[in-house]
Amino acid sequence: MAQVKRSTRFGTTKNLENVYLVGKDKLPAATKRTVLGEIGNELPRGRGVLIEKKITKPVVVAAKKESKPKGISKNVVSLPPRSLRQTQSTSNIIACAKPVKKAESCDNLVEKEPVEDIDKYEEDPLQVKEYVNDIFDYLREVEAKFPIKENYLEGQNVTGKMRALLVDWLVEVQVQFRLMLETLYLTVSIIDRYLQVRTVTKNKLQLLGASAMLVACKYEEMYLPVVADFVYICDNAYTNKEILQMEQIIVRTLEFNFSRPIALQFLRRYSKAAHSTMKNHMVAKYFLELCLVEYEMCHYPPSLISAAAIYLSLWVFSPGNIWTNTLKHYTTYTYDDIKPVVKKIAKIVLRVDSTKYKAIPKKYGSSKFLKVSCMPELSSSALHKFASAS
Repeated sequence: MAQVKRSTRFGTTKNLENVYLVGKDKLPAATKRTVLGEIGNELPRGRGVLIEKKITKPVVVAAKKESKPKGISKNVVSLPPRSLRQTQSTSNIIACAKPVKKAESCDNLVEKEPVEDIDKYEEDPLQVKEYVNDIFDYLREVEAKFPIKENYLEGQNVTGKMRALLVDWLVEVQVQFRLMLETLYLTVSIIDRYLQVRTVTKNKLQLLGASAMLVACKYEEMYLPVVADFVYICDNAYTNKEILQMEQIIVRTLEFNFSRPIALQFLRRYSKAAHSTMKNHMVAKYFLELCLVEYEMCHYPPSLISAAAIYLSLWVFSPGNIWTNTLKHYTTYTYDDIKPVVKKIAKIVLRVDSTKYKAIPKKYGSSKFLKVSCMPELSSSALHKFASAS
């Protein structure tokens, strides 16, 4: 059966977010949601001249039309901030790029930098550029409705180390079953939301993980494993009936609501705003999956973790002041907001070699994932210095 193909900004039509799905012989690759699909911010080619719609509206003062400088190769427009946390005066946004004097500091440079409309040249109708910003505003509202409490395992039989061991095993299951990355993220989200309102015994924790992944498969996958597959992957520790019974308990406890957004959805949008390369994007995905295992990271909002991951993925290859006004605008976070999370992610990355949870480093050490876990930049002295800095 022919595989489903989709366009990406990196010159390939295969699903780079779920590259291991290519090997499926019998099942076609699952199709992504359109709005939350692959990143793409390149200028369209071979589509002819861009035609802009003219909007007629009353004009109070007739402004003199200025000719466009020939030296500017890319249109940059000013957009009002959409931050849910704070509002800025639109007078602080510069309408056009100006030559930067050498005497100006980096802070002043970022302050005067205009906000780029990253959807201006988007011609794919499936990317719904007319209301994509409203969609991500809504996702931020939804993530605020379903928070994960900090230290929610206090007083339970299950510990943070047990949770980490479970997530590490689920990563192996996801690779074994060739499931989508969205399924893995949703599985961990279901487990965290369940454990903060219900308790399970140690011998039922793996049962919870298997049933949570079964629910996530039904939510995300087009073709999903059967219950017998989960019985096999659990080494026959549980029966079909037990897995289905736990599934019923999960959906009733969470009131059939599994719409909490995942970090991967925000990362695609942020990568587009940052003009990330494929390498930057893949490294950021690696950081996000490392955070899935860490109990100390599960209470942070997915949008915040994604912003910190894209920052660090840019910084490790090009240290400097990289948090632009465009990234501030589309992430709704300032550098001060993401700085504590960035440092925590850096520490997690640096202790990968000493941890016993090896499923994610092994997964991202393959050529399908550009071998990003083996990159020397992720263990450099600069990263050590950055992580230890106050």
